[in-house]
Amino acid sequence: MIYSVWIVSDQTEGSVIEPFAVGSEVTWPIVSKFGDDEYLMPFIGEEEVARITHAVDGYFALQPVEGTVMTIRKLFGKYGLRDNGVMGRPIPGSGRFFTDNKAVRWEEEKEEEGLAFIGYMVDLEVP
Repeated sequence: MIYSVWIVSDQTEGSVIEPFAVGSEVTWPIVSKFGDDEYLMPFIGEEEVARITHAVDGYFALQPVEGTVMTIRKLFGKYGLRDNGVMGRPIPGSGRFFTDNKAVRWEEEKEEEGLAFIGYMVDLEVP
């Protein structure tokens, strides 16, 4: 079975999961998808969000899931000002995926393009 797993950046930047690569055998705290739809929709749209089946969550997962990393896509996007003047509002249509064979603790921003790292979309093969 293949899980399409969303991993928000703070799950790798902290101590929830370690860096990984395509082919890695991993054990992650995974939950059924929840709460990320509204946040991700402006970046990548409804169709791409609908593909997500699970998310890594070091706070609410009850039982870890083991699997093999099949693909890694890094999501970058642009933020604008919120109504209160604070940066953090996703800019609609700004999300861009970049395929890679590894995920690291701290992803470089794509400053020349004005893109901030948002998180990973990973296809995980689960026995």
